[in-house]
Amino acid sequence: MGKQQEVKEIEQVKERRAVGRRAGWAEVESMFHDTRYHKIYNLSSIIIVLVFNEKAYLFERTHKEKKTKG
Repeated sequence: MGKQQEVKEIEQVKERRAVGRRAGWAEVESMFHDTRYHKIYNLSSIIIVLVFNEKAYLFERTHKEKKTKG
């Protein structure tokens, strides 16, 4: 990605944050920031929900297995 594109994306993120603050929207940021996820807002909310549901299922299953082992 070129420097101009990176600067443009940073400006877009700043603008979305400013709009969010003006509208009173909550803002969530990842502890592990990865630029590959800048375009995540283009994904369908159904896809996002399905991914998070699968992650939660895997976490719960792993946690249950560890708990039963001791």
